[in-house]
Amino acid sequence: MTEAAQPMMVSESPAKWLKMALFLSLALNLLLVGLIAGAMVAGQRQGRMMARDVGFGPLTAALTREDRGALRKSFVQANPDRDADRAAM
Repeated sequence: MTEAAQPMMVSESPAKWLKMALFLSLALNLLLVGLIAGAMVAGQRQGRMMARDVGFGPLTAALTREDRGALRKSFVQANPDRDADRAAM
């Protein structure tokens, strides 16, 4: 009875595969969440930028609201196909 009992050798292969599968699942889920969140943020940013698309540089802050509106209106009237020009670029 001086001999120590040897522990049973349990195959670690199923546990190793399970850990790997859980890690891959977590990685794919985080990637999916990141893609969705990125698309949402990009969509919000694009919508916000469209409102500020027609800018007149640093002098814009020196103009009154009415003057900025008049400049914007004349610019849009002078360039009715602005979206087509941008798409062509």
